[in-house]
Amino acid sequence: MEEFVATLVHGFTLFQGEIAHLPPTVLAWMWVMRIVFAASIVFLPRPGAIVTLGTMIATALVRFYIKGSHPEMPAPEIGAIAHIVLWIPLAIFLLYSIRVHHTTVGGLIDRAYPYWRILVVGVLITSLVLDIRDVLT
Repeated sequence: MEEFVATLVHGFTLFQGEIAHLPPTVLAWMWVMRIVFAASIVFLPRPGAIVTLGTMIATALVRFYIKGSHPEMPAPEIGAIAHIVLWIPLAIFLLYSIRVHHTTVGGLIDRAYPYWRILVVGVLITSLVLDIRDVLT
């Protein structure tokens, strides 16, 4: 377990060092993604929020572990591959589960939840298009 944690910490340090040198537009997009995905906490314990939060945590762990295990791999490439592998199933799950209906029943969180899922899917699809383009070029 110590080795696993040490690899994660080392990968985190290396990953953050590389990411810091990305263009400002990429860094801004990464913050948009973080904010949209972190909003899943507001919608817990709904299934889409649980799966989104779990996938985001898994994505971070995978990225950092791979970077720590293979420091020679470029961080953006690791991120793109992790996104493609983990986010396509998330996007499919959320698309399948979206049933937007306008209602005044329930509280604000209940009414906002379907729209948040649509926002997450939009962010996922945009990011996946960019990631797939980056991996192919």
